[in-house]
Amino acid sequence: MNVIKKNALSARRQRGVAALGMSLLTVAVAGAALGSALLYQSRNSQSHAGEQRHAMRWAQQAVQDFVSARGRLPCPAASRAGAEDCASGAEKGWLPVASLLSTAGTRLSPAHDSMALRYLVNRGEGSRTLDLAASGAIYQPEFSPGTRPAAYPTDLVGTMDVCVRLLNAEKAGNMGYGMAVGAPGAAESASGINADFTNASLEPPGRATDAIYRDLVAVRTAREVFEAARCGETSASLDAMAVAATWVEATLDVQRANVERGETNAKINTLGVMSDGFYLVDSMADLGNGVHNMADNALKKAIASTNPFLWPFVPVHAGGVSKALTGIALSAVDTARNAGTLAIRAGQLHAFKNMSRAAIEQPVWQGALGMLATAQEAGIAAPLRAVASLDATEP
Repeated sequence: MNVIKKNALSARRQRGVAALGMSLLTVAVAGAALGSALLYQSRNSQSHAGEQRHAMRWAQQAVQDFVSARGRLPCPAASRAGAEDCASGAEKGWLPVASLLSTAGTRLSPAHDSMALRYLVNRGEGSRTLDLAASGAIYQPEFSPGTRPAAYPTDLVGTMDVCVRLLNAEKAGNMGYGMAVGAPGAAESASGINADFTNASLEPPGRATDAIYRDLVAVRTAREVFEAARCGETSASLDAMAVAATWVEATLDVQRANVERGETNAKINTLGVMSDGFYLVDSMADLGNGVHNMADNALKKAIASTNPFLWPFVPVHAGGVSKALTGIALSAVDTARNAGTLAIRAGQLHAFKNMSRAAIEQPVWQGALGMLATAQEAGIAAPLRAVASLDATEP
């Protein structure tokens, strides 16, 4: 009897151990399955996040390429992956993938077709100078701070137009654009206000993702878009060209003034040469008269000295010779002076004629070198546009 009881007790113990072993095995298998599921979900989430980041980088570069090509930001699309729709005036919608593909340097991966790419752009509340997606020329270069050319064409459209609008948007404290990239295959309801196109805003870029919300959001300020488009460098270059245009006009004015001054001085010196020539001829005539008077008085003195009846005139003719010699000396000095003056005047005439000829033949760019030197003295860091008001210098 005791043996039977012992055998029954041993059987029960074996069954209990077996049941415990099966329970532990079940728990282990369930834990392994749960771990595998969690690991798969983690890897899948990481893969989706990587795809979202790749799509976001592509979209931002595509928008920047569009800005450079069209001189404005794209409008939202009314349909998924469609073309931009500017006529509606909407600020928020789908990313206009079809329009971006025409200017993007790289193609969008087919793996991103299942992603929701939403887009928000600052339309400036209808203001033409704040609407970043608007077209139309509003840029004008500056000759100097606040001075713009009245004759600048008003129909030129380019990147600088959006640069002006970006600056205006920055001053108004407005954003540039934003976009939200949904997780592949995620439902619309998982994107929060990103999917609500009647709400002109996006979820905060720093919002944490969870089991439901997994959107990747990025917002670019007007200043960031401005710098990415290299608006500052382009504006400085165009303003420098505008200043250079004013320098050309200034140097042409200097050139014309130099030609006119040279011609005027040449005319004045031509009259001076004629006048000095007359004085030289007159002084030479006086010199000739002095020589004639000296010879005449010397002859008469010689005749009077041989005739006793004419001796009283000898002193008179001797005085005439002396006076003639003084006149000859003075006339000789006057003649030499007039000859020297004539030579100097003729040299000046030649110099002023050469000045006019050189001013006519001198290239205009050489005339701007003086102004360029002035700009350099002002400091290479000083804006070139500030030099436009400086006085032109002669070449």
